[in-house]
Amino acid sequence: MRDVYVVAVLGESPAVLTELWWALHQRGDRIAGLEIWTTLSGRSALSKQGPRLFRLTAAALGVPSLLPDPLPRYNERVTTDALPRGFGTLGPNQDDLRTAADCAELSYALHDRMRDLYNEPCPLPIIGSLAGGRKTTSAALQSAFCLHGRRADSLLHVLLHADLEAHLREQRILPTYACPTEAFADESGVPVADQVLLVDVPFLRVRELVSGHSKALAAMLRDRDNRDLWRALPTESEVRATYGPKEGTASHELLIYAGSDLIASVRLKQLQAALYGALARARTLTVPDAIAAHARHLGFGTPTEKLTRDAVARLITNMEELLRDAPPSARAYVPTFEDDTLTLIPPVNLLP
Repeated sequence: MRDVYVVAVLGESPAVLTELWWALHQRGDRIAGLEIWTTLSGRSALSKQGPRLFRLTAAALGVPSLLPDPLPRYNERVTTDALPRGFGTLGPNQDDLRTAADCAELSYALHDRMRDLYNEPCPLPIIGSLAGGRKTTSAALQSAFCLHGRRADSLLHVLLHADLEAHLREQRILPTYACPTEAFADESGVPVADQVLLVDVPFLRVRELVSGHSKALAAMLRDRDNRDLWRALPTESEVRATYGPKEGTASHELLIYAGSDLIASVRLKQLQAALYGALARARTLTVPDAIAAHARHLGFGTPTEKLTRDAVARLITNMEELLRDAPPSARAYVPTFEDDTLTLIPPVNLLP
């Protein structure tokens, strides 16, 4: 048997957990760690129905039950095999996900939990269960796996055979179903092996794509919480920048876009603007070239501040600070400064 760690979202139908447990067991996966993400109403349903469903499934599988009875308190951790098992609600007063703010908080929390499981790191393959909860809950779990999932991790969904589900609904015994049994096979005509369908849901593993290619984005995935991550997703190839005078002012502005979205805007002082003007044309400049050329660009004439090597270094530091909170793709517009040579790798479109 292969040990796995399960992160499950749950609504008010705890049977999706026991159906998943049964299906995983059939394919040779043993749940060594389990955490259940649900609301207060989901927790109530799990408290009332869960122990019986888990006992029935444990008996069918010939193993101990996974579910403590009674459930631990909100957010309390139960440790088994040195791995956390979490049983709790999304928040102590969160009865449902009815507002955009509730859904956003859930998304942030799930993303950050997946990030932490990756960083700890969880030594087992992580399985996400999509079957429970509202669609926004399953969508949040799927996007969290897209950003943080590893090659061995997987997203799964469980479905009942259509004929079995119809029989259970007709007999009004759907809530009593825990897992496939010969008794239900006799009643419904659906063989035990066909009663539950386990669907492996494909997802794009962003972490795998950026590993070794975008160190900045990989660092964001490792270190930042979800509120910062969405701004970090555009890749360098999608990013473009325009630069020129800011209308109605004496200053200049660097505007950085990902597709049609403005992801960073930086107002540049005179020396910064002159330096960008030179780099936008030449892309690579030595310090003497920059000192000689900067006043000729963008019609500044005589600069108000003398450009020296130290001033160039300060300009780079200032740009790093200005773009510190921007996505990694935008931070590529900070020129590099090595061996007295300035380089601006991505192109900049100069405005008239």
